[in-house]
Amino acid sequence: MSREGHCLDNSLMENFFGLFKQVKQEMYYGRIFHSFEELKSAIES
Repeated sequence: MSREGHCLDNSLMENFFGLFKQVKQEMYYGRIFHSFEELKSAIES
């Protein structure tokens, strides 16, 4: 992430977080993780 107001500088990170948000909503919504290790293994898989 870099300078404010320069969308081309931030496009890669914006794309990554947009995709991550979509995956998070589809895969993790309504699911409860009881430990960090459980969350980490779900992300890696």
